[in-house]
Amino acid sequence: MNQESVEHYFPLLFISLWLTMEFFLAQIGGWARLAKKYRCANYDTQVSWQGFKSGSVGLISYGIYLWVGVSTDGLYLKTGPLFFFRAFHPPLFFPWSQIISIEERKYMWMKLWEIKLNDSNVLIKINCKNLASIAQAFLGEKLKPLQ
Repeated sequence: MNQESVEHYFPLLFISLWLTMEFFLAQIGGWARLAKKYRCANYDTQVSWQGFKSGSVGLISYGIYLWVGVSTDGLYLKTGPLFFFRAFHPPLFFPWSQIISIEERKYMWMKLWEIKLNDSNVLIKINCKNLASIAQAFLGEKLKPLQ
C-alpha cells in the first residue's frame, strides 16, 4: 500500500474504529442492556438538563460526556454533545418508580451519586451536585446523602 492510498482511506478507517469502539463500550458497560428497557424516544418538555457531567454506567467511565435530565416523571441520561459520542448510546429514561435509591458516595476525591434501579444490576454513577436538590421532591427517603 502506498502513502496516497493510506491517506485516502484514513477517515474511513478512523470512523470505523470509532464506531466499533462505541459499540463495544455500550455492550461491556451495560448501556445497551439498559436501552432494551429504558430507551427514550422523546423527552418531556419540562426536562431540566445539566450537561458535561462526569460519571459511569457499569464498568465504563464517560468522562464529562454525560447529560442528566430531571422531570416530574423521572431521570434522563444521554451522552453528548456531539453525534460521535452518541453512537450506540440512545438516550435513557428512568421513571422514578424504577429507581430503588440514589445514594451519595465518595470515590477518591469526588462525591458521586450512585443510582440503583429496580430490575438491573448495572450501576450508574454521576457527578452532579444539583441532583439531590432536584430529585428530593420526587424520591423522598430513596435519596440518601453522604453522612
